[in-house]
Amino acid sequence: MKRFAARRIYLSSEQRMLDLHVVELDDSGIVRTVFPLCEEISHTEWVSGIIVIAPGFPPRRPEEPFSGYADRLRSQPAAPLHAVRIAPFNLSATEFTPHSRVIPLFSPPITRI
Repeated sequence: MKRFAARRIYLSSEQRMLDLHVVELDDSGIVRTVFPLCEEISHTEWVSGIIVIAPGFPPRRPEEPFSGYADRLRSQPAAPLHAVRIAPFNLSATEFTPHSRVIPLFSPPITRI
């Protein structure tokens, strides 16, 4: 299990932005829960940018605003929820920056043979 906290978390299924929340992922990277950050929690990684929770993440189109990307996230087929971080991100404008990247919060462990 891994926990990540961010200033903002976007829930695509509810089209809603949450302030100061934590997302908890299971060992396969599926979102288990999202809850308010009320106090410091051990083993929680604070990340910059915004965390987005959705069943899938299409590639970002050049010059696409966040609102357009959010619309496309809502059209993803129902599936277990996953989380990505978008950084850098203009929090005050709720908008991508020219250098924004979509970064998975979970990557499976490397198996050595």
